[in-house]
Amino acid sequence: MPEMPALPAQYMAGSKEADLWDLFCKFDEDASGEIDTVELEAMIESLGMNVKADDLDRWIKDADDSGDGKLQFDEFLGIMNKAATKQDSGLSLSAIIARSKNSKKMQFRTDKMGPGISVASVKGENDVAESSGGAWATVVLDEWLSTGGNDHASVLLEVEELGGSLQIGVVGKNFNSSDWGLPMDQDKVAVVWSFAPGQRGVCHVKGGEMDQMSWAASLEVGMRVQLEISTRTLGLTLNLLRERKLSGVTEAGKRTTEWVTHSAVKLNDGYIKHEVAVAIAFGGEGKSKVRVVGSSSTKTEKEEEYAPAKSNELAAAAGDPMAAAAMAM
Repeated sequence: MPEMPALPAQYMAGSKEADLWDLFCKFDEDASGEIDTVELEAMIESLGMNVKADDLDRWIKDADDSGDGKLQFDEFLGIMNKAATKQDSGLSLSAIIARSKNSKKMQFRTDKMGPGISVASVKGENDVAESSGGAWATVVLDEWLSTGGNDHASVLLEVEELGGSLQIGVVGKNFNSSDWGLPMDQDKVAVVWSFAPGQRGVCHVKGGEMDQMSWAASLEVGMRVQLEISTRTLGLTLNLLRERKLSGVTEAGKRTTEWVTHSAVKLNDGYIKHEVAVAIAFGGEGKSKVRVVGSSSTKTEKEEEYAPAKSNELAAAAGDPMAAAAMAM
């Protein structure tokens, strides 16, 4: 791990700039004194979020006064000062940076998992859950979202092995040890998508199967699953992502691939409980493995409250033929 460079001499220890310097160095993985798109993407993924390559390039271009395609510390300060004066709205680089200040990566709980599941630390503490196959078993992530506490979370998972069925979603506080050895689609406190090999992801809410407009595309090895959860509006969104190579990118410090939406499902607000945690259930005879790429949670301000959806949505990224195909399945 490269040694973090010293605070620039013009800033005093204990100042606001010193705090932001520490944050800047979290992004600057190679300690070069500047942030490129690869480092920015890594930080965003660590927060459980996914952003298109065009948006990353635009954000850096908007703040890059020097025109070198990277962010120096004074440009980073400019982004945060803009946020402080409320010149940003919606999803923005400043909002992502602000979320990273107090983010803590969720991990799998070893005290809340069914038989046949093992948990390991690969790129973080307890970030990989693996099932040897056989009977159904569930494992829960370690943060509970609630209306009174952190009420919004982003979680990014990657399917590294898939030898059986997977169920991914959220469970309520009444999800007890007696439930850990059962499929979640039968549970009255769970909202999940059930993925059988080669089949579409069927949505189940509190033990009942939802209509096909709530179903997702099929899940494959190497795909990512991104969840957006709100216990303020009681809404839940699932995005299935595929990695796509970017053409014509050869410059160092530029990302060469991006994750694009293959299938997206947004449930009506009001479907989940006021207090939930992310959970994954493994079933079938084959070995399966899921890794937590990143996650973050926050307490939303009233003005950030999400507008309720009018209906369940099965959406696709514009211009993405894979997404269009998924919708036609």
